[in-house]
Amino acid sequence: MSILHIVADNCSRMTNCMKAVIPYYKKRGETPKEALERLSFEKPYLKGQTLSYAGRLDPLAEGLLLVLVGDSNKERERYLSLQKTYVFDVLFGFSTDTYDIAGKLTEISDISIPLLKIIKGVASFEGVHTEAYPPYSSKPVQGKPLFVWAREGRLSEITIPTHTVEIKRASLLKTGTISGDDLYASVQSSLESLTGDFRQQDIWACWEANLEGTYLKKYQTATIEISCGSGTYVRSLVHNLGKAVGVPALTLRIVRTSVGDYTLRDVHPLSSA
Repeated sequence: MSILHIVADNCSRMTNCMKAVIPYYKKRGETPKEALERLSFEKPYLKGQTLSYAGRLDPLAEGLLLVLVGDSNKERERYLSLQKTYVFDVLFGFSTDTYDIAGKLTEISDISIPLLKIIKGVASFEGVHTEAYPPYSSKPVQGKPLFVWAREGRLSEITIPTHTVEIKRASLLKTGTISGDDLYASVQSSLESLTGDFRQQDIWACWEANLEGTYLKKYQTATIEISCGSGTYVRSLVHNLGKAVGVPALTLRIVRTSVGDYTLRDVHPLSSA
């Protein structure tokens, strides 16, 4: 590997960890900042070192987080530009204001989607696209993050910025279903995994009211893998997939499996415990 790569165990044997890249597993429900705090707790020898991450993950997204230690932070832009791979589960029939399972419901549909339509929708991912930032994201507009504008109900006062993303490869891995009972449990566990104010009570009340009496019902799902450039929001891709197939869609689960040459196989065991 051309870039300097020192994993946690090797780093622990150094008297001064001045330059290192640690492939770390960010857990579902924690912010990248909380992941860095957990790493510092697990690895006391990192105390006093400058730590940052190259490529953020949403709180409900999990998987590979590149932690830059010491002088590696000087090359942060290079690490940020590395190609990334995600595997994610899509739930059809629902949309939320956050484009994932931890948002307020905005649309519900019972329409069944033919497999061919899903295949064509996934294939349309590939290429270079102009993508709007999700309303619930940290992209700053006029000095404050988009999610603040969204929470204040003032999105109509601004123009949501766009950016260019490139999807090198998109593959439909499988399709399936999830029962209303399992969906209920998934929403509940997802909201419980979040710390801080993510409107959990209001969101849970919304989902609970709409899932009541649907425990035996089946909802369509799909598992997709993409390889993409920096800045890609999987949530936005899934939201747009729903528009393409004519049925609302959101992300149930997102896992980042690789960043450049780093993969989940490089992750130190303690970080995924």
